[in-house]
Amino acid sequence: MTVSTYDPTHVLLAEDDDEDYLVFSLAIQELSFRVILTRAEDGEILFKLLDEQHPDILFLDLLMPCKDGRQCLKEIRANRKYDTLPIVVYSSFHDLKNVEFCYREGSNLYALKPGSLTELKQVLARNGIADPDGTLKKIRDVSLQLEAANPSLAVDVRQTLAILQEARSDFVGKINNSFDQAIDRVAQRFTASTRAITFVGALLVAAALQVDTIGLVNRLSADDKLRDAFVARAASIQGAASTSIPAQEAGVSATPGTEKIDLQYMTFLADNGLLTAARTRSQWIERWGEINLVGVLITSLLLSLGAPFWYNALGRLLQLRSVLAAKDDDQRNARQATKTPPTTVSPSRPALPTGSAISGRSATMRR
Repeated sequence: MTVSTYDPTHVLLAEDDDEDYLVFSLAIQELSFRVILTRAEDGEILFKLLDEQHPDILFLDLLMPCKDGRQCLKEIRANRKYDTLPIVVYSSFHDLKNVEFCYREGSNLYALKPGSLTELKQVLARNGIADPDGTLKKIRDVSLQLEAANPSLAVDVRQTLAILQEARSDFVGKINNSFDQAIDRVAQRFTASTRAITFVGALLVAAALQVDTIGLVNRLSADDKLRDAFVARAASIQGAASTSIPAQEAGVSATPGTEKIDLQYMTFLADNGLLTAARTRSQWIERWGEINLVGVLITSLLLSLGAPFWYNALGRLLQLRSVLAAKDDDQRNARQATKTPPTTVSPSRPALPTGSAISGRSATMRR
């Protein structure tokens, strides 16, 4: 087995047949990286070794005493602790029924057992690796070159790059595809469980505080004075928060801090009955008669979206508001610029006498 300075890969083989174990161990020795191979002779020993040694990959035989590989596969995939464990079913059964069962139950790969080491090499050749010995040597050389060129590169990354460069084949592609599918399943389960936990936590908070979104919307829409007071109070608190930042930078502590501003906001909500908590258990139970359960569920859903969602939504809303306000200003200025100024009327002068009158007056003066 090749000795290496990096951490070895721990392979667990669930196999009861001695000859099959020997063939597998001989094939493992040909790998370019260090491998620790552990054997489990039956299904019960398999679960003990899984808990004790935490292998990097499991090769699972289907036909084993005490507990066969099919049952082991189902139990392993039912345990969330082993979600990231790659499982390769290593069996001599080649019927479609067993293959479909294993993939359906979460196997990452289904590999047929070779009859000998020679046959194993023939299987590799059929999958695009015609010269396993030469390929392993090239992978080893490329891995060493990557280590010398970039010592900070992780071991698994160096090995993966070397394999992708020197052993491009359908076999390697299938393994990588199976690994990607396993990671996708883990990510989907993690996302679903996180959303469920977040929603349950938000539901507990909304139920404890009895926050009814529908009731709050109805009250704010019906009470103009309360809505105006709410907006004015929020604006004043926001103004105090904006003035506290330069004051804190200047070393002045007279302005209220962030915690005091938050306390003022919560006090304002409580004084107006928008957010209140029951003081006794009986009061909490009685208030449920006035609360819409659908509103509580909506509150839970809104809380479960998280602060980042609402910060982004508020930022987009403010940006849209500023854009609309700028457009309104531009339109107002355009209207004022195109508006014609009013015509000014000059004071009227007395009308001059007609020509005949002037002539008559002149004749009189001459006489």
